[in-house]
Amino acid sequence: MPTTTATTTATQEATDRTDRFMERCAEHLETLPTPAARIEWLSKQRARWIVLFERFAERIDSGRPSEFGETAWDYQLTICALDARLALEKQRAAA
Repeated sequence: MPTTTATTTATQEATDRTDRFMERCAEHLETLPTPAARIEWLSKQRARWIVLFERFAERIDSGRPSEFGETAWDYQLTICALDARLALEKQRAAA
């Protein structure tokens, strides 16, 4: 029987949060009229998440706890997922 550790649980929660966020992103992207609009929106989202991650790191480094139980893994997964979707949209635009 597999054991569940705090790390496993945190990783799964982060993956679930990222998946839900990316589902909402996909729904929004469908409403944008052009590949350029989708690329611009994703680029802004990526930049926003990097700023949020920097603020999170500053808060943790100063000894304050995370506000909503988020971890660095949440931010990293989301930024990577945005990167992957941005690359896909750029590839589609170039085709």
